[in-house]
Amino acid sequence: MPPIQPSSPGLPPPGFGARLLRFWLSWRMLVIGTAGFLAGYLAMWNVQFQLIWLVAACIPAGISCLRKSGVLGLTRDPIMVLAGAFILWNLAVGLVRNPETLSLEYTQEFLAGTILLPVYLTILWLVCRRGEGASILLQTVVWAGLAAAAGGLLYWWLVQTVEEPGARLRNPLVHGGLHPVTTGITIGFAVMAAAVWYGKTSTVRMRWAIAGSIAVMCLAVMLTLCRGALFALSIAFLVPGPALLASVSLKSAWKQVWPPTAIAAAVVFGFLLFGGALAPKPGEIDEASSGNTMLTDDPLREYFSRGDSGRASFYRCGIESLDTWDKHLTGAGLWGPELTLEAETGGNINHFHSLFVATYIHSGIIGSAILAALLALAVRRASTLARAGQPQWLVLLVYGLAVLINDGQSACSLVTHARFENLVLWFPLVAIAASWRNGENRREITSG
Repeated sequence: MPPIQPSSPGLPPPGFGARLLRFWLSWRMLVIGTAGFLAGYLAMWNVQFQLIWLVAACIPAGISCLRKSGVLGLTRDPIMVLAGAFILWNLAVGLVRNPETLSLEYTQEFLAGTILLPVYLTILWLVCRRGEGASILLQTVVWAGLAAAAGGLLYWWLVQTVEEPGARLRNPLVHGGLHPVTTGITIGFAVMAAAVWYGKTSTVRMRWAIAGSIAVMCLAVMLTLCRGALFALSIAFLVPGPALLASVSLKSAWKQVWPPTAIAAAVVFGFLLFGGALAPKPGEIDEASSGNTMLTDDPLREYFSRGDSGRASFYRCGIESLDTWDKHLTGAGLWGPELTLEAETGGNINHFHSLFVATYIHSGIIGSAILAALLALAVRRASTLARAGQPQWLVLLVYGLAVLINDGQSACSLVTHARFENLVLWFPLVAIAASWRNGENRREITSG
């Protein structure tokens, strides 16, 4: 960060208002604002407040920083160019195919989120391109995840088990009780952020703090009974070891990987074996709650008993909206297919629960091809970064992709029903693009 120039001789020092304005338009404020926005997925009351935060805390500083330093290569980076093309294609198809939905309040909110999404991506790029910006964002996600997990565990024990015995843990810091699936997925992302941070820190005290955080967050994830988060954690924890072996010795890689992996595994298997002790006793479950997914005396059996939770029928409904060859090519557009799904399920389901299936339904072969090219390039670059000693982004990207196989609505707005796509997908994608560009500037990574 450039130093603040001293006042000219003979002139009075700037007043409080001038200093506040200078800070509000500074790089430091941009980092703080962006970190707060990411933390909002875990610890901010609702999406409206989070968008207001983006506009007030991030955009003024972002504009000021753009004026000082430019876009720092954003428009020349293939990942960012493909991201822009993907968003524009989905938006264009939606406007052409489903203009009648524009009068709906949710469509208008989605469009507002689509307009702000490139702003969010640009701000992420600027922060990740400078100094330790990306690391600060990563650490912020960890502490926000810990706050959400600790708050969720207290709320579950003191309130949920009393009002609804056997209820799945919810994050009380968002919406007064975020849906258990979104709670599990977002806290799971923070678990992986903590796991890769553990390998980056060398102080014993901090490693103990991170290890404890992983244990608390893993327990919270298990109590959400979210299978998508558990599946993604299982896949993502397999990545750090092979990635690190390409850049450090076996002994060093082992020291970085085994403690967080062992802690997470101990919590997961401990819950599967003994979590039934936390289930409500016979007679405690009322009729209103008995039809919902609940904590039982055999959590593993409960996981399998749910099957696909109706996903096959959701996918079938979406594919049926592609009733002509040109819709298979270009997609049925945003918004319309979800409205059909919602109508057919009696208002119970409002998105397709797979970002990749939804992308094909919304934007067809063309949109899916753009997304595939974007992800292939990101995985390639993240793998190279991992071999250069930066495995964190590959780990987080793998977690995000594993989650989005079975959940997610769209990657084209900051306002979605699923809510977490911009944390688990766009954050690691932009961090990969920016870290790659930083490495090119330092000539540490060969051009890809």
